[in-house]
Amino acid sequence: MLGSNTVVHSGFIIKFEESAQTKAIHMET
Repeated sequence: MLGSNTVVHSGFIIKFEESAQTKAIHMET
């Protein structure tokens, strides 16, 4: 249970970081 929960959580973090990087790129240009 804890293992799969961690995988899902890390997946959300990756998605959040990707969107944050995309926003930063759009802000710079």
